[in-house]
Amino acid sequence: MTTLRPSDSDAVLGALRRARQDSGLPIVFAGEGNGETAQLSRFIGARTSSMQGLQVAKGRGLGGHVMASGRPATVRDYEDCSGITRHYAEAVGQEGLRAIISVPVMVSGVARTILYGSTRVATQLGDHVTRTFNSVAAELASEFRVRD
Repeated sequence: MTTLRPSDSDAVLGALRRARQDSGLPIVFAGEGNGETAQLSRFIGARTSSMQGLQVAKGRGLGGHVMASGRPATVRDYEDCSGITRHYAEAVGQEGLRAIISVPVMVSGVARTILYGSTRVATQLGDHVTRTFNSVAAELASEFRVRD
């Protein structure tokens, strides 16, 4: 008997809607991945297509950093951040992103999706945003485990 499995992309989009509504950030986006790369494919609030389809590699950029560490991370100002690699600076700059949060959705030790939220001004995102994204990531990880 064949069982139809719901699309993970639909679950990711629902998670992004919750993250945007609850955090108030102007742009949220996600990349579905396999633990080694994540392809950015879902966006809410984007002004350009500069990041559409971007392949984020483990260890590169903010998303690659969280993929490698399995832990959330934020930057106050992406343009002036020396703590991450600059592999995706051109695409991020075209979108005008400055403060960014990146949170991995971990399932069985693998980052299945990376959630991002951002502003177009340099700022500290704060505890509320961090709690929101961590909560949404945990809910999405639970959903993935049920589906698997």
